[in-house]
Amino acid sequence: MTVKAQGGVDATLSGLSVNGTVVEGFSQYRFEYSVDSGVWGADPIVKATATDRNNVTIQTDVNTIRAILTVTPNDGGEPLTYTIHFISTTEGCQAVSAPWKTTSWGNAGAFCEGADGSFNITDASNNGVWTNKDNLSTVWKAEKLDVGGSIETSITSSSPGSNTDPRSGIIIRNDLSASGKASAHGYALLAAGLSGSFFQTDANNNGFIDSESAKTAAAKTSPDRPLYLKLLRTTRTKVEGFYRLSPSDGWVSLGTADFSSDADDALDVGVFATANTAKSNYTAIFEDTIVLSSTDPAPVKVKSIAIGVVPEKTEYKKGEVFSAKGLEVTAEMSDGSQKTLAPDEYIIDPVDTAHIGSQKVIVSLKSDRTITASFSIVVKEDVPAGIPEPVESDLVGANHAIDLVQVDYAKPDDSLVLHTGSRNAGRSLRVYLFSKAVRIADDLMVTSDGTVRVTVPSGTSIENHRVVVQFLDDGSLQWDNLNIVSSHTDDGEVNDSANDSGSGSEVKGSAAVPSARLAKTGSSTVPIVGIAVLFAIFGVGFTVYGRRRHM
Repeated sequence: MTVKAQGGVDATLSGLSVNGTVVEGFSQYRFEYSVDSGVWGADPIVKATATDRNNVTIQTDVNTIRAILTVTPNDGGEPLTYTIHFISTTEGCQAVSAPWKTTSWGNAGAFCEGADGSFNITDASNNGVWTNKDNLSTVWKAEKLDVGGSIETSITSSSPGSNTDPRSGIIIRNDLSASGKASAHGYALLAAGLSGSFFQTDANNNGFIDSESAKTAAAKTSPDRPLYLKLLRTTRTKVEGFYRLSPSDGWVSLGTADFSSDADDALDVGVFATANTAKSNYTAIFEDTIVLSSTDPAPVKVKSIAIGVVPEKTEYKKGEVFSAKGLEVTAEMSDGSQKTLAPDEYIIDPVDTAHIGSQKVIVSLKSDRTITASFSIVVKEDVPAGIPEPVESDLVGANHAIDLVQVDYAKPDDSLVLHTGSRNAGRSLRVYLFSKAVRIADDLMVTSDGTVRVTVPSGTSIENHRVVVQFLDDGSLQWDNLNIVSSHTDDGEVNDSANDSGSGSEVKGSAAVPSARLAKTGSSTVPIVGIAVLFAIFGVGFTVYGRRRHM
């Protein structure tokens, strides 16, 4: 598999963890894993670190049985997909609790309740529902589905075992308790199986399912691909079913079904599973199950999140431990309201301070990892102790970088771009004006194009200078010449008090340019007087410009 186009972005992961533990056997070129996630009930917390974290987007889709991580290069390259299969146990899981109830018609099933409307149903080899059979396992709410009411759920996993036609989905009936078996009316199923989804109903109203609709093949179950179902009671005797394959898709109708006229005003409603062919146990996992009556308000959900306040610390030395102290994450809700999320409601992706440079930190909603926000941090070199400040004798031809300063002239308050070379991207440096070592900017970081930007301070002396940069990782130097001029006449000529004073310095260039800032045409080293001024990181001021030198 190709993971990086020629000259393109590396779309691999460099790290992967589940519930805080590094995935055993992880390799950036291995794309499928199985991980013990413990007792079933909550979505495991999956965190991933990209190899080229500033140039890819990671989309994380997690449920109780698997995680799919899609790494997409920002340059339009081919995405990579990593899959984690979770191995869990139901031993010691949470029992189903009120207002939900459980019923097994036939062999006794096993039930677990997880977070946010999640249920794990194991049907014990029952033989299904049809004409004279009424054997299944269900989790349900009593007297909840009135006209205008609805139920939504997702079948996260359907594990057939040895069964050739297991079924799971949504169930309604006048009575879903044990006493309703083979007798209660108002009976209908929105059933999903390996070959699609369809309605089953009690057409002759005798307490047994005896009729079914055509199957919609696209709406089929899978061991690891969720199927989303919805049932809406449109009239006293009619329901409409819907499906979708992703929560971002629109609902697609599965048609309607009629049931008996003696259906209760508010039907029992829930989710069910049946092995159907009675060859082995059958497990179906449901998530995000919600039942609404016609009078219930619509659930308020998180629509988007944003960074309300960035953490107190956003600059780090290489290898320093990240801290989220002070971070505030806000949420826009589906009803238009705003709220501040608690720390246990969001997840911060791993932060790698081992690499120099700016870094985007992803924050995702814990209940829906597709909802994200981000902020940036900067990791800088930890300055080694004992790097001496440069002296004049250090400025020799070997470290004279003739392209460091690409203009001859600048005046106080101008912005100045220093060109150190793209090979130095991510390195930290100091900047000096020189005849003796006077530091004028400290702890700047070279950008990806090899530049740093500083501002000439207001009090800079009007004379010829040498600009010196010192890299903080090894103390190495680059230097170049720069003339600071005071002002400009209306006709564009330079007022240069250094030249007027008879200092012997020469303004380079054959003609004045606007603002008297000329492209560099060549320079020579000249003695200069030390100045105690400080360059500020670029914020205000005009950008130094001019024609480039001829190469």
